[in-house]
Amino acid sequence: MSYGSSGIGTVAHLGLEELTVITKAKFIHVPYKGGAQSLLALMGGEIQMYPGLLLSAASALKSGKARALAAFSLNRIPALPDLPTVAEQGFPGFKIVNTYGVYAPAGTPPSIIAALNRAVGDFMHSPSMAQRLVAEGSQPGERITPGEYRAVFLREYEDIERRVKYLKVKIF
Repeated sequence: MSYGSSGIGTVAHLGLEELTVITKAKFIHVPYKGGAQSLLALMGGEIQMYPGLLLSAASALKSGKARALAAFSLNRIPALPDLPTVAEQGFPGFKIVNTYGVYAPAGTPPSIIAALNRAVGDFMHSPSMAQRLVAEGSQPGERITPGEYRAVFLREYEDIERRVKYLKVKIF
């Protein structure tokens, strides 16, 4: 089976390569220039799987042009409560997580960084935005300081480096 991703070395690519190793399945990676192209390839029959965001695939799912097979989170997605996770289907602990952050140029004054952090956090945790994120298969991240986010970023970067070596994925 082939799967499309939003590019080589992306979270989706590495996650599916890891699933290939865990399940001993034979998946063929077809990189695209973005998630939209990958989803269109799925609907057009070029590939058999699309490891994408529910937000991106929602209209394809609603129209019947795509079918959800599994959630990559450890917990079921509230918007699709009957969709089992990969972990529930016999692969405990398996998850693919996308982390998003807001960045500013180096040298931005700490007071501006703190104000941006506060404003984005307030917005992401507002009842209307939190509800919208959950409906779209996501959730607001926990409130953390810019320093804590930097530590998370560096940890994730190291994890990606480790996974690339372990999975023997060619990035270039």
